[in-house]
Amino acid sequence: MTTSSTPNLAPDLLSIGLERYGTKLRSGELSIEQATRAYLDRISVLDPILSPYAYIAHEQAIAAARLLDQQLSSGVDLGPLMGVPIAIKDNIMVDGMPCLAGSHTDVARRLNGEASFVSLLKARGCVVLGKLNTVEFALGNTGVNARLGTPRNPWDATCFRLPSGSSSGSAVAVAAGLCAFAIGTDTGGSVRGPAAHCGVFGMKFSAGRWPMDGILPVSAALDALGILTGSAQDAATVWRGLTGEPVVVPREPGQIRLGVSKPYFFDNLDPIVDTAMQAALLRLAQHGVQIESVAVQNAHEVDGLYNILSKSDLLSALGQDWVKANADRINPDVLDRLSEAFHFTRSDYETSVERRRVLSRDVNAVLEQVDALLSPTKREVAPTYDSTEMSVDYMRTLSRHCAGPTRIANFFDLCGVTQPVYIPEGGLPVGMQLMGGARAERSLLEIALTIERIIGAPARPDLSAFFR
Repeated sequence: MTTSSTPNLAPDLLSIGLERYGTKLRSGELSIEQATRAYLDRISVLDPILSPYAYIAHEQAIAAARLLDQQLSSGVDLGPLMGVPIAIKDNIMVDGMPCLAGSHTDVARRLNGEASFVSLLKARGCVVLGKLNTVEFALGNTGVNARLGTPRNPWDATCFRLPSGSSSGSAVAVAAGLCAFAIGTDTGGSVRGPAAHCGVFGMKFSAGRWPMDGILPVSAALDALGILTGSAQDAATVWRGLTGEPVVVPREPGQIRLGVSKPYFFDNLDPIVDTAMQAALLRLAQHGVQIESVAVQNAHEVDGLYNILSKSDLLSALGQDWVKANADRINPDVLDRLSEAFHFTRSDYETSVERRRVLSRDVNAVLEQVDALLSPTKREVAPTYDSTEMSVDYMRTLSRHCAGPTRIANFFDLCGVTQPVYIPEGGLPVGMQLMGGARAERSLLEIALTIERIIGAPARPDLSAFFR
Protein backbone atom coordinates (compact mmCIF):
# COMPACT_ATOMS: atom_id res chain seq x y z
CA MET A 1 0.00 0.00 0.00
CA THR A 2 1.35 3.39 -0.98
CA THR A 3 0.92 6.17 1.55
CA SER A 4 3.23 8.83 0.15
CA SER A 5 0.35 10.75 -1.43
CA THR A 6 -1.89 10.29 1.59
CA PRO A 7 -1.65 13.37 3.82
CA ASN A 8 -0.56 13.02 7.44
CA LEU A 9 -0.90 9.22 7.44
CA ALA A 10 1.64 7.46 9.63
CA PRO A 11 3.02 4.19 8.24
CA ASP A 12 1.58 0.87 9.36
CA LEU A 13 4.67 -0.34 11.20
CA LEU A 14 3.37 -3.90 11.41
CA SER A 15 2.62 -4.30 7.70
CA ILE A 16 6.00 -6.07 7.63
CA GLY A 17 4.41 -8.94 9.56
CA LEU A 18 4.26 -9.82 13.24
CA GLU A 19 7.45 -11.87 13.20
CA ARG A 20 9.60 -9.11 11.67
CA TYR A 21 8.02 -6.55 13.97
CA GLY A 22 8.96 -8.69 16.95
CA THR A 23 12.55 -8.87 15.72
CA LYS A 24 12.72 -5.07 15.39
CA LEU A 25 11.26 -4.62 18.86
CA ARG A 26 13.81 -6.87 20.46
CA SER A 27 16.69 -5.27 18.57
CA GLY A 28 15.64 -1.82 19.76
CA GLU A 29 14.92 -0.59 16.23
CA LEU A 30 11.27 0.03 17.19
CA SER A 31 9.44 0.57 20.45
CA ILE A 32 5.95 -0.55 21.40
CA GLU A 33 4.95 3.02 22.16
CA GLN A 34 6.17 4.11 18.73
CA ALA A 35 4.05 1.44 17.02
CA THR A 36 1.04 2.24 19.18
CA ARG A 37 1.25 5.97 18.47
CA ALA A 38 1.59 5.29 14.74
CA TYR A 39 -1.66 3.30 14.80
CA LEU A 40 -3.44 5.96 16.83
CA ASP A 41 -2.27 8.58 14.32
CA ARG A 42 -3.57 6.47 11.42
CA ILE A 43 -6.88 6.01 13.23
CA SER A 44 -7.25 9.76 13.71
CA VAL A 45 -6.96 10.26 9.92
CA LEU A 46 -8.87 7.25 8.59
CA ASP A 47 -11.53 6.47 11.18
CA PRO A 48 -13.60 9.56 10.22
CA ILE A 49 -13.66 8.19 6.66
CA LEU A 50 -14.00 4.43 7.24
CA SER A 51 -15.63 4.29 10.71
CA PRO A 52 -14.34 0.96 11.98
CA TYR A 53 -13.91 2.13 15.59
CA ALA A 54 -16.67 2.36 18.16
CA TYR A 55 -14.24 3.58 20.84
CA ILE A 56 -10.59 4.64 20.72
CA ALA A 57 -8.65 3.99 23.94
CA HIS A 58 -5.87 6.51 23.36
CA GLU A 59 -4.65 7.04 26.94
CA GLN A 60 -5.04 3.38 27.95
CA ALA A 61 -3.15 2.18 24.89
CA ILE A 62 -0.23 4.57 25.39
CA ALA A 63 0.02 3.65 29.08
CA ALA A 64 -0.01 -0.07 28.28
CA ALA A 65 2.62 0.39 25.57
CA ARG A 66 4.96 2.27 27.91
CA LEU A 67 4.65 -0.43 30.57
CA LEU A 68 5.40 -3.15 28.05
CA ASP A 69 8.43 -1.24 26.75
CA GLN A 70 9.72 -1.08 30.32
CA GLN A 71 9.18 -4.79 30.79
CA LEU A 72 10.92 -5.67 27.55
CA SER A 73 13.91 -3.45 28.36
CA SER A 74 14.22 -5.12 31.76
CA GLY A 75 14.34 -8.59 30.21
CA VAL A 76 10.70 -9.64 30.48
CA ASP A 77 9.59 -11.22 27.20
CA LEU A 78 5.93 -12.28 26.97
CA GLY A 79 6.26 -13.99 23.61
CA PRO A 80 5.38 -13.32 19.97
CA LEU A 81 2.36 -11.13 20.75
CA MET A 82 4.21 -8.78 23.08
CA GLY A 83 3.74 -5.17 22.00
CA VAL A 84 1.27 -5.94 19.22
CA PRO A 85 -1.48 -3.27 18.98
CA ILE A 86 -4.89 -4.89 18.45
CA ALA A 87 -8.58 -3.98 18.55
CA ILE A 88 -11.65 -5.82 19.87
CA LYS A 89 -15.15 -6.21 18.44
CA ASP A 90 -17.65 -4.23 20.51
CA ASN A 91 -19.72 -7.17 21.69
CA ILE A 92 -16.76 -8.24 23.85
CA MET A 93 -16.07 -6.71 27.27
CA VAL A 94 -12.76 -4.94 27.88
CA ASP A 95 -12.05 -3.42 31.28
CA GLY A 96 -12.26 0.38 31.28
CA MET A 97 -13.92 0.57 27.87
CA PRO A 98 -17.59 0.92 26.95
CA CYS A 99 -19.41 -2.02 25.38
CA LEU A 100 -22.50 -1.27 23.30
CA ALA A 101 -22.77 -4.41 21.15
CA GLY A 102 -23.74 -2.10 18.29
CA SER A 103 -26.92 -1.08 20.09
CA HIS A 104 -28.73 1.89 21.60
CA THR A 105 -30.35 -0.51 24.06
CA ASP A 106 -28.94 -1.53 27.44
CA VAL A 107 -28.19 -5.07 26.26
CA ALA A 108 -24.49 -4.95 27.14
CA ARG A 109 -25.36 -4.45 30.82
CA ARG A 110 -25.97 -8.19 30.85
CA LEU A 111 -22.20 -8.68 30.66
CA ASN A 112 -20.07 -8.60 33.80
CA GLY A 113 -16.32 -8.16 33.67
CA GLU A 114 -13.66 -8.45 31.04
CA ALA A 115 -13.81 -11.43 28.70
CA SER A 116 -11.30 -14.15 29.59
CA PHE A 117 -10.04 -14.10 26.02
CA VAL A 118 -9.22 -10.39 26.27
CA SER A 119 -7.40 -11.02 29.55
CA LEU A 120 -5.39 -13.73 27.80
CA LEU A 121 -4.42 -11.34 25.00
CA LYS A 122 -3.30 -8.76 27.54
CA ALA A 123 -1.30 -11.37 29.44
CA ARG A 124 0.47 -12.20 26.17
CA GLY A 125 1.43 -8.53 25.85
CA CYS A 126 -1.09 -7.15 23.38
CA VAL A 127 -1.97 -3.44 23.45
CA VAL A 128 -5.70 -2.82 23.05
CA LEU A 129 -6.28 0.24 20.85
CA GLY A 130 -10.05 0.24 21.26
CA LYS A 131 -13.38 -1.32 20.33
CA LEU A 132 -14.64 -2.02 16.81
CA ASN A 133 -18.06 -1.46 15.31
CA THR A 134 -20.42 -4.37 14.82
CA VAL A 135 -23.87 -5.14 13.50
CA GLU A 136 -26.30 -4.77 16.40
CA PHE A 137 -26.22 -7.86 18.66
CA ALA A 138 -23.82 -9.37 16.04
CA LEU A 139 -26.94 -10.47 14.16
CA GLY A 140 -26.44 -9.81 10.46
CA ASN A 141 -24.11 -10.42 7.54
CA THR A 142 -24.07 -7.02 5.81
CA GLY A 143 -22.14 -4.82 8.24
CA VAL A 144 -24.94 -2.23 8.28
CA ASN A 145 -25.62 -0.42 11.53
CA ALA A 146 -27.88 2.52 10.74
CA ARG A 147 -27.93 3.86 14.30
CA LEU A 148 -24.28 3.67 15.36
CA GLY A 149 -22.54 3.79 11.98
CA THR A 150 -21.68 1.39 9.16
CA PRO A 151 -17.96 0.86 8.50
CA ARG A 152 -16.88 1.43 4.91
CA ASN A 153 -15.01 -1.17 2.89
CA PRO A 154 -11.59 0.42 2.13
CA TRP A 155 -11.27 -1.24 -1.30
CA ASP A 156 -13.41 1.32 -3.13
CA ALA A 157 -12.98 5.07 -2.74
CA THR A 158 -15.44 5.86 -5.54
CA CYS A 159 -18.56 4.52 -3.81
CA PHE A 160 -19.61 3.15 -0.42
CA ARG A 161 -19.25 -0.62 -0.38
CA LEU A 162 -20.17 -2.82 2.55
CA PRO A 163 -17.57 -4.76 4.54
CA SER A 164 -20.01 -7.58 5.40
CA GLY A 165 -20.76 -8.45 9.00
CA SER A 166 -21.14 -8.82 11.77
CA SER A 167 -17.43 -8.22 12.53
CA SER A 168 -17.51 -5.27 10.15
CA GLY A 169 -15.21 -2.90 12.02
CA SER A 170 -12.74 -5.71 12.66
CA ALA A 171 -12.26 -6.41 8.96
CA VAL A 172 -12.08 -2.75 7.93
CA ALA A 173 -9.54 -1.95 10.66
CA VAL A 174 -7.20 -4.76 9.58
CA ALA A 175 -7.57 -4.04 5.86
CA ALA A 176 -6.84 -0.34 6.37
CA GLY A 177 -3.90 -0.93 8.70
CA LEU A 178 -5.62 0.51 11.79
CA CYS A 179 -4.55 -2.35 14.06
CA ALA A 180 -2.16 -5.26 13.71
CA PHE A 181 -4.94 -7.79 14.09
CA ALA A 182 -8.51 -7.76 15.33
CA ILE A 183 -10.79 -9.97 17.36
CA GLY A 184 -14.26 -10.89 16.15
CA THR A 185 -17.00 -13.37 16.86
CA ASP A 186 -18.44 -15.83 14.37
CA THR A 187 -21.89 -17.40 14.71
CA GLY A 188 -22.53 -18.04 11.01
CA GLY A 189 -19.62 -16.43 9.19
CA SER A 190 -19.23 -13.13 11.06
CA VAL A 191 -15.43 -13.30 10.98
CA ARG A 192 -14.89 -15.09 7.68
CA GLY A 193 -17.42 -13.06 5.67
CA PRO A 194 -16.02 -9.61 6.49
CA ALA A 195 -12.47 -10.89 6.07
CA ALA A 196 -13.35 -12.11 2.57
CA HIS A 197 -15.03 -8.89 1.48
CA CYS A 198 -12.20 -6.77 2.89
CA GLY A 199 -9.32 -8.86 1.54
CA VAL A 200 -7.80 -10.07 4.81
CA PHE A 201 -7.27 -13.42 6.49
CA GLY A 202 -9.97 -14.59 8.90
CA MET A 203 -10.10 -17.58 11.22
CA LYS A 204 -13.07 -18.96 13.11
CA PHE A 205 -11.92 -21.08 16.01
CA SER A 206 -13.73 -24.25 16.99
CA ALA A 207 -16.64 -23.71 19.37
CA GLY A 208 -15.36 -24.04 22.92
CA ARG A 209 -11.73 -23.49 21.97
CA TRP A 210 -11.72 -20.42 24.23
CA PRO A 211 -14.15 -19.37 27.00
CA MET A 212 -17.01 -17.15 25.81
CA ASP A 213 -17.60 -15.27 29.06
CA GLY A 214 -17.77 -11.49 28.78
CA ILE A 215 -19.15 -11.79 25.23
CA LEU A 216 -22.76 -11.06 24.29
CA PRO A 217 -24.11 -14.40 23.08
CA VAL A 218 -26.12 -15.02 19.95
CA SER A 219 -26.28 -18.80 20.26
CA ALA A 220 -24.32 -20.85 22.75
CA ALA A 221 -24.51 -23.77 20.31
CA LEU A 222 -23.05 -21.84 17.36
CA ASP A 223 -20.91 -18.96 18.71
CA ALA A 224 -17.13 -18.96 18.35
CA LEU A 225 -14.30 -16.47 18.63
CA GLY A 226 -12.09 -15.57 15.72
CA ILE A 227 -9.18 -13.46 14.53
CA LEU A 228 -8.66 -11.24 11.48
CA THR A 229 -5.09 -10.70 10.35
CA GLY A 230 -3.16 -9.28 7.43
CA SER A 231 -1.99 -12.71 6.28
CA ALA A 232 -2.02 -16.42 7.03
CA GLN A 233 1.52 -16.03 8.34
CA ASP A 234 0.36 -13.46 10.89
CA ALA A 235 -2.53 -15.73 11.89
CA ALA A 236 -0.05 -18.55 12.51
CA THR A 237 1.97 -16.22 14.72
CA VAL A 238 -1.15 -15.22 16.66
CA TRP A 239 -2.02 -18.89 17.11
CA ARG A 240 1.45 -19.64 18.46
CA GLY A 241 1.25 -16.66 20.80
CA LEU A 242 -2.14 -17.71 22.15
CA THR A 243 -1.44 -21.42 22.54
CA GLY A 244 2.29 -21.60 23.22
CA GLU A 245 2.57 -24.28 20.52
CA PRO A 246 5.61 -24.59 18.24
CA VAL A 247 5.91 -22.57 15.03
CA VAL A 248 3.34 -23.56 12.41
CA VAL A 249 5.11 -24.92 9.32
CA PRO A 250 3.58 -25.01 5.81
CA ARG A 251 2.83 -28.44 4.40
CA GLU A 252 4.23 -29.74 1.18
CA PRO A 253 1.57 -29.19 -1.51
CA GLY A 254 1.47 -32.89 -2.38
CA GLN A 255 0.54 -33.70 1.22
CA ILE A 256 -2.65 -31.60 1.06
CA ARG A 257 -6.03 -33.06 0.10
CA LEU A 258 -8.84 -30.55 -0.34
CA GLY A 259 -12.43 -31.58 -0.92
CA VAL A 260 -14.71 -29.67 -3.30
CA SER A 261 -18.44 -30.24 -3.11
CA LYS A 262 -20.00 -28.20 -5.92
CA PRO A 263 -23.76 -28.26 -5.08
CA TYR A 264 -24.73 -25.49 -2.63
CA PHE A 265 -21.13 -24.35 -2.01
CA PHE A 266 -20.57 -23.14 -5.58
CA ASP A 267 -24.17 -22.27 -6.45
CA ASN A 268 -25.11 -18.83 -7.84
CA LEU A 269 -21.60 -17.39 -7.89
CA ASP A 270 -20.96 -13.93 -9.29
CA PRO A 271 -18.81 -14.35 -12.44
CA ILE A 272 -15.91 -12.56 -10.73
CA VAL A 273 -16.00 -14.97 -7.79
CA ASP A 274 -16.41 -17.99 -10.07
CA THR A 275 -13.46 -16.95 -12.23
CA ALA A 276 -11.29 -16.31 -9.16
CA MET A 277 -12.14 -19.66 -7.61
CA GLN A 278 -11.51 -21.63 -10.79
CA ALA A 279 -8.16 -19.87 -11.25
CA ALA A 280 -7.21 -20.60 -7.63
CA LEU A 281 -8.16 -24.27 -7.91
CA LEU A 282 -6.14 -24.62 -11.11
CA ARG A 283 -3.10 -22.96 -9.60
CA LEU A 284 -3.22 -25.12 -6.48
CA ALA A 285 -3.53 -28.27 -8.57
CA GLN A 286 -0.60 -27.19 -10.77
CA HIS A 287 1.54 -26.94 -7.62
CA GLY A 288 0.62 -30.45 -6.51
CA VAL A 289 -2.29 -29.86 -4.12
CA GLN A 290 -4.78 -32.72 -4.43
CA ILE A 291 -8.24 -31.39 -5.29
CA GLU A 292 -10.86 -34.10 -4.81
CA SER A 293 -14.54 -34.09 -5.63
CA VAL A 294 -16.64 -34.92 -2.56
CA ALA A 295 -20.34 -34.82 -1.73
CA VAL A 296 -21.65 -33.01 1.34
CA GLN A 297 -25.18 -34.36 1.37
CA ASN A 298 -28.13 -32.11 2.20
CA ALA A 299 -25.99 -28.98 2.64
CA HIS A 300 -28.89 -26.95 1.27
CA GLU A 301 -30.81 -27.68 4.49
CA VAL A 302 -28.35 -25.90 6.73
CA ASP A 303 -29.39 -22.26 6.22
CA GLY A 304 -33.00 -22.88 7.25
CA LEU A 305 -32.06 -25.02 10.25
CA TYR A 306 -29.39 -22.52 11.27
CA ASN A 307 -31.91 -19.66 11.21
CA ILE A 308 -34.19 -21.50 13.62
CA LEU A 309 -31.39 -22.29 16.07
CA SER A 310 -29.53 -18.97 16.02
CA LYS A 311 -32.48 -16.60 16.12
CA SER A 312 -34.40 -18.67 18.65
CA ASP A 313 -31.36 -18.75 20.92
CA LEU A 314 -30.84 -15.00 20.72
CA LEU A 315 -34.53 -14.26 21.31
CA SER A 316 -34.49 -16.59 24.30
CA ALA A 317 -31.39 -14.87 25.70
CA LEU A 318 -32.82 -11.38 25.25
CA GLY A 319 -36.39 -12.26 26.18
CA GLN A 320 -39.46 -11.65 24.03
CA ASP A 321 -40.82 -8.99 26.38
CA TRP A 322 -37.48 -7.12 26.31
CA VAL A 323 -37.36 -7.19 22.51
CA LYS A 324 -40.92 -5.87 22.24
CA ALA A 325 -40.22 -3.13 24.80
CA ASN A 326 -37.08 -2.02 22.92
CA ALA A 327 -38.39 -2.48 19.38
CA ASP A 328 -38.21 1.23 18.52
CA ARG A 329 -34.54 1.38 19.63
CA ILE A 330 -33.35 -1.67 17.67
CA ASN A 331 -32.08 -1.29 14.10
CA PRO A 332 -35.01 -2.12 11.77
CA ASP A 333 -33.10 -4.76 9.82
CA VAL A 334 -31.95 -6.49 13.01
CA LEU A 335 -35.46 -6.38 14.43
CA ASP A 336 -36.72 -7.91 11.19
CA ARG A 337 -34.29 -10.83 11.53
CA LEU A 338 -34.94 -11.29 15.22
CA SER A 339 -38.71 -11.15 14.77
CA GLU A 340 -38.58 -14.32 12.66
CA ALA A 341 -37.99 -16.22 15.87
CA PHE A 342 -41.41 -15.22 17.20
CA HIS A 343 -42.88 -17.67 14.69
CA PHE A 344 -40.63 -20.63 15.48
CA THR A 345 -42.12 -23.34 17.69
CA ARG A 346 -40.49 -25.59 20.25
CA SER A 347 -41.00 -28.44 17.82
CA ASP A 348 -39.16 -26.47 15.09
CA TYR A 349 -36.23 -26.03 17.42
CA GLU A 350 -36.08 -29.64 18.56
CA THR A 351 -36.34 -30.88 14.98
CA SER A 352 -33.44 -28.62 13.98
CA VAL A 353 -31.28 -29.90 16.83
CA GLU A 354 -31.96 -33.50 15.84
CA ARG A 355 -31.37 -32.82 12.15
CA ARG A 356 -28.09 -31.15 13.03
CA ARG A 357 -27.00 -34.29 14.86
CA VAL A 358 -27.89 -36.53 11.92
CA LEU A 359 -26.29 -34.37 9.24
CA SER A 360 -23.11 -33.97 11.29
CA ARG A 361 -22.32 -37.63 10.71
CA ASP A 362 -22.27 -37.05 6.95
CA VAL A 363 -19.95 -34.06 7.15
CA ASN A 364 -17.54 -35.80 9.50
CA ALA A 365 -17.45 -38.77 7.13
CA VAL A 366 -16.42 -36.45 4.29
CA LEU A 367 -13.70 -34.88 6.43
CA GLU A 368 -12.22 -38.33 7.02
CA GLN A 369 -11.46 -38.42 3.29
CA VAL A 370 -9.81 -34.98 2.97
CA ASP A 371 -7.88 -32.48 5.08
CA ALA A 372 -10.41 -29.69 4.57
CA LEU A 373 -13.41 -28.61 2.54
CA LEU A 374 -12.74 -25.81 0.05
CA SER A 375 -15.31 -23.31 -1.21
CA PRO A 376 -15.84 -19.62 -1.91
CA THR A 377 -16.37 -17.63 1.27
CA LYS A 378 -18.86 -15.25 -0.35
CA ARG A 379 -20.90 -15.72 -3.51
CA GLU A 380 -20.45 -12.10 -4.62
CA VAL A 381 -17.94 -9.29 -4.16
CA ALA A 382 -18.78 -6.54 -1.68
CA PRO A 383 -22.01 -4.73 -2.69
CA THR A 384 -22.59 -0.99 -2.78
CA TYR A 385 -24.67 0.61 -0.04
CA ASP A 386 -27.18 3.46 -0.07
CA SER A 387 -27.51 4.71 3.50
CA THR A 388 -30.65 6.69 2.63
CA GLU A 389 -32.53 3.49 1.78
CA MET A 390 -33.50 1.60 4.92
CA SER A 391 -36.56 -0.40 3.87
CA VAL A 392 -36.80 -3.99 5.03
CA ASP A 393 -36.82 -5.20 1.42
CA TYR A 394 -33.60 -3.31 0.68
CA MET A 395 -31.89 -4.74 3.75
CA ARG A 396 -32.97 -8.25 2.79
CA THR A 397 -31.57 -7.71 -0.69
CA LEU A 398 -28.23 -6.57 0.74
CA SER A 399 -28.16 -9.63 2.96
CA ARG A 400 -28.57 -11.86 -0.07
CA HIS A 401 -25.69 -10.04 -1.78
CA CYS A 402 -23.54 -10.73 1.30
CA ALA A 403 -24.40 -14.44 1.50
CA GLY A 404 -21.96 -17.32 1.39
CA PRO A 405 -21.62 -20.94 2.49
CA THR A 406 -20.14 -20.08 5.88
CA ARG A 407 -22.87 -21.29 8.27
CA ILE A 408 -21.83 -24.86 7.58
CA ALA A 409 -18.81 -24.45 9.88
CA ASN A 410 -20.86 -23.24 12.85
CA PHE A 411 -23.71 -25.67 12.29
CA PHE A 412 -21.35 -28.66 12.27
CA ASP A 413 -18.86 -27.30 14.84
CA LEU A 414 -16.00 -27.04 12.35
CA CYS A 415 -13.17 -24.54 12.40
CA GLY A 416 -12.66 -22.44 9.32
CA VAL A 417 -10.47 -19.88 7.60
CA THR A 418 -10.79 -17.54 4.66
CA GLN A 419 -7.94 -16.06 2.68
CA PRO A 420 -7.80 -13.73 -0.30
CA VAL A 421 -7.12 -15.60 -3.52
CA TYR A 422 -7.72 -12.99 -6.19
CA ILE A 423 -7.72 -9.22 -6.15
CA PRO A 424 -7.61 -7.79 -9.69
CA GLU A 425 -6.02 -4.43 -10.39
CA GLY A 426 -8.58 -1.86 -9.33
CA GLY A 427 -10.97 -4.65 -8.37
CA LEU A 428 -12.45 -6.15 -5.23
CA PRO A 429 -11.30 -9.04 -3.03
CA VAL A 430 -12.48 -12.62 -3.35
CA GLY A 431 -12.05 -15.00 -0.43
CA MET A 432 -11.54 -18.76 -0.42
CA GLN A 433 -12.82 -20.73 2.56
CA LEU A 434 -11.30 -23.83 4.13
CA MET A 435 -13.20 -25.80 6.76
CA GLY A 436 -11.72 -28.54 8.92
CA GLY A 437 -12.90 -30.67 11.78
CA ALA A 438 -13.32 -29.47 15.33
CA ARG A 439 -9.97 -28.56 16.91
CA ALA A 440 -8.20 -28.73 13.54
CA GLU A 441 -7.01 -25.11 13.63
CA ARG A 442 -3.32 -25.95 13.41
CA SER A 443 -3.90 -28.20 10.41
CA LEU A 444 -5.86 -25.45 8.62
CA LEU A 445 -3.09 -22.96 9.30
CA GLU A 446 -0.49 -25.32 7.84
CA ILE A 447 -2.59 -25.58 4.68
CA ALA A 448 -3.31 -21.85 4.57
CA LEU A 449 0.41 -21.07 4.78
CA THR A 450 1.05 -23.32 1.80
CA ILE A 451 -1.75 -21.70 -0.18
CA GLU A 452 -0.40 -18.24 0.67
CA ARG A 453 3.01 -19.28 -0.68
CA ILE A 454 1.40 -20.48 -3.91
CA ILE A 455 -1.06 -17.64 -4.47
CA GLY A 456 0.82 -14.85 -2.74
CA ALA A 457 0.36 -12.72 0.35
CA PRO A 458 -2.72 -10.47 0.41
CA ALA A 459 -2.50 -7.05 -1.20
CA ARG A 460 -3.51 -3.88 0.61
CA PRO A 461 -6.05 -1.28 -0.57
CA ASP A 462 -4.82 2.02 -1.97
CA LEU A 463 -5.95 4.38 0.76
CA SER A 464 -4.53 7.40 -1.02
CA ALA A 465 -7.56 7.17 -3.32
CA PHE A 466 -9.73 8.50 -0.48
CA PHE A 467 -7.76 11.77 -0.50
CA ARG A 468 -7.65 12.54 -4.24
